[in-house]
Amino acid sequence: RYALQNNTYDPANVVDGNKRTAWIEGVDGPGIAEWLNFDFGRDINLHRILILPGYFKSAKIWAQNNRLAAATFQFSDGSSRRFTFPDRMERQSLDVGSIRTRWVRLVINEVYYGTDPDTAVSEVAFEWEP
Repeated sequence: RYALQNNTYDPANVVDGNKRTAWIEGVDGPGIAEWLNFDFGRDINLHRILILPGYFKSAKIWAQNNRLAAATFQFSDGSSRRFTFPDRMERQSLDVGSIRTRWVRLVINEVYYGTDPDTAVSEVAFEWEP
């Protein structure tokens, strides 16, 4: 999505450590099948994904924007995991076991609808070991 006033909605916002910023897709409709890719630059053993599935700037902004109801996480080893999310403004912790991967792709499958037509993700972080 294009910037509005002083707010940007770039993919880098999901890894900036600031829950008050977000990536917001900008295609027509709710963004089903839109994706974010996270490249680690080397193989890692991934254990957990931490995600803020919506725009966590405020409770009002969170409710206005579409938020993830379900997403698929794809990994460089060819595997994938689908997760569903409750419609609550809280961090989700997704256990993936131990996956050896160089990258992770988050694909939007389903959303909870707000009054804004686009879907937001505030933060994504990974727990891993070399």
